[in-house]
Amino acid sequence: MKVVQKCPFLLGSILIVLIQIIAGCSAFNSFQREGELTLEPLEEQVTVLRDEKGMPYIYAQNIDDLMFAQGFVTAQDRLFLMELTRLFAEGRISELAGEKARKLDTRMRTIGFLRNAKKHAKILSSEDKRFFQQYVKGVNTFIKTRKEAYPLEFKLAGIEPGLWTIEDSLAILYFMGWNSAANLKSEVVTQMLVEKLGTEKAEEIFPLNINPDDPDDIGPDDIKGGGLSSLQQPFNLNLISDKFIASFFEDRQLEIGSNNWAVAPDFSPNGKPVVANDPHLKSSILPGPWYPCGLITPDLRAVGVIIPGLPGMIIGRTDHFAIGATNAYGDAQDLYVETIDPANPDH
Repeated sequence: MKVVQKCPFLLGSILIVLIQIIAGCSAFNSFQREGELTLEPLEEQVTVLRDEKGMPYIYAQNIDDLMFAQGFVTAQDRLFLMELTRLFAEGRISELAGEKARKLDTRMRTIGFLRNAKKHAKILSSEDKRFFQQYVKGVNTFIKTRKEAYPLEFKLAGIEPGLWTIEDSLAILYFMGWNSAANLKSEVVTQMLVEKLGTEKAEEIFPLNINPDDPDDIGPDDIKGGGLSSLQQPFNLNLISDKFIASFFEDRQLEIGSNNWAVAPDFSPNGKPVVANDPHLKSSILPGPWYPCGLITPDLRAVGVIIPGLPGMIIGRTDHFAIGATNAYGDAQDLYVETIDPANPDH
């Protein structure tokens, strides 16, 4: 690999150095990938190195500059995705899609991601608030000073990005959590079954949950023999396909659950532990839901991924530990049954 020659591009007082390793600029973006930019909010010099795939490694002398640079560089690469996610999460997608998206906006505003984000922003600790503020400042510096470098998608959509806020980041955080939950439809279906069949009958056709690592759970002999003593639950296997359930104990055991696992140092090629995880977010779409980056200061080195619009890192590794995440499909939503007052349809 060779480093492309830096091109001086001075605009102010403190420098942020952008170095592109091997040519790899996007055909749809005209923003600067090499040279020097002067960005006044920075306290000291920041260097951004990009690998052959365009992934940025941000080197800063302190956390404030690191978060600012992360916001700036993320806006360079993912500003349109950030804008779309923000509009969707905050119930504002009608600004882009028009009347067709009105019902979707009503739903998002009813759930209230932005409403709760505004409450959350007010109670952040001073340290957390500064963390977000520096990131937001970096995003907004790009928006305000690099209008000519906005991604082509903005021109095609006929919109411009608005300035970023801490509330926007928190709203996206809430939305991602809500979007990763998987029990909403199942709870509605369960309630309908209970109302239609009664609790006892409904329990007989509830899904059968199996943990292959738990010796107390159901096994092949239980299925073939029809026994359910180990489950201690009123399931009726006659209402579920025995063949389907038995398949989990034949050639599909590894398909149960999620792909998160660890390898001990004794079993890895380099003698160090390995952590793998499956966050259940599609990696096949472009741009993907994750934004990979490296965050480096004299006291910290972290490499991993984050959701565009959020500072820091969700999944990744440092010199001392690795962090993985998977989707537990837990009960993350509370549902309420509401009845219209016949005497007052507005209540």
